[in-house]
Amino acid sequence: MWEISYFGILHGTFHLLKFSLLYRSYYFLLNKLFIKSESYNNLQEHKRMYILKNIIKSVNMFMIFLFTTKQLFTFFYLDQYDNLIIQYYGAAYVANDFLALLIVDKLPNTTIIHHRLSVLLYYILISFDINSNFVLKLLVAYTFFSYCAFMVNLYLGIRYFIQENTDDPNINNQNDSLMIRNANAVINNVRIGAYYNYLICCFFNWSIHSYLLVRRAYSNLFGFSELCYCLLLIPIIRDDLILMSWLRKKYNS
Repeated sequence: MWEISYFGILHGTFHLLKFSLLYRSYYFLLNKLFIKSESYNNLQEHKRMYILKNIIKSVNMFMIFLFTTKQLFTFFYLDQYDNLIIQYYGAAYVANDFLALLIVDKLPNTTIIHHRLSVLLYYILISFDINSNFVLKLLVAYTFFSYCAFMVNLYLGIRYFIQENTDDPNINNQNDSLMIRNANAVINNVRIGAYYNYLICCFFNWSIHSYLLVRRAYSNLFGFSELCYCLLLIPIIRDDLILMSWLRKKYNS
């Protein structure tokens, strides 16, 4: 049941490093693109890196969502999981968190904990056969709903492009002022969409987990591994709740 797969560890680590190098190149390219923006250029370096991290992660999550949804529903329905495919796309998802821990300064403490746990859970996932372990199947489901909430990271990145004072005397004309207000409105709509995107994903994720874990307990199959899994999820869920509350307050304001 918990027999270590050394091939899985090597295979998953290779993809994790490969995607990390690929995403590092994205940081360079996006920075070259955004540096032309005054609102971006005036930010401190760690905030610029934070913007890049979240935009890259949002795009990656959306692409993974497109490529894996049909496959994962097949895995869930048949209860047969392809370890190699999950290791590959799991690396594509986690590599951004891993890279952020290395190159993005002054990340919030909750984000650091979240990213570290993401990497830890990924290594747990690739170290064993998913088909032989109920907890790993739950982890695949949790990861799926996590990257379905791709709009959240998009908003976390582009919110820094909001210009609060559209009556600034440095704004040359009414057309520029109108363009800024329109851009602010688009970002605000992304925020509203992100809140509902996150709310729906968390609702389905936690509901399915609760149902499966309660059924597991009712069948007297809830053991030590299930308990450890729930404890590991606590800081991740806490981070989800904090972020959701923040988005809700922003939405209500």
